[in-house]
Amino acid sequence: MFRRLLIYVVVGLLFLTACAKPPVMEMEEVRRIVAHAYASGASLLAPKEYQLANDSLQVAEELVRKGKYQEAEAALGAARNYSNKALARTVKQKQQVALEEKRLAEEKRLAEKKARVELLLKEQEQARKAAAKVKVVAPPIE
Repeated sequence: MFRRLLIYVVVGLLFLTACAKPPVMEMEEVRRIVAHAYASGASLLAPKEYQLANDSLQVAEELVRKGKYQEAEAALGAARNYSNKALARTVKQKQQVALEEKRLAEEKRLAEKKARVELLLKEQEQARKAAAKVKVVAPPIE
């Protein structure tokens, strides 16, 4: 009796495993997400997260080739998670760079304005000194 039940369970599990379908749609979606992360600059601005996403995607592809679909789905979930983290970090890095560029541009603008004011003051001082050197000669009295 126990053997017969065990055989039915094993055959049922084999049947379920054989009927499992590869996660094709999810695989394509995660490939797009990883590609979007790369195109956004994540490989440079969030290299650790991007590499983990890419590695997880490659593991998932290998698992699909081996027919291990449930494990592949788990790897795809990890790839999606790492891609989202890479994208978030990339956006944050780009925002920080933009703020720093804005700050530097403002500093440059203020430095240029200060230099113009200093030049104007110097020119005014030179004009004042030149005016002081000129002596007014009164016309002779007749």
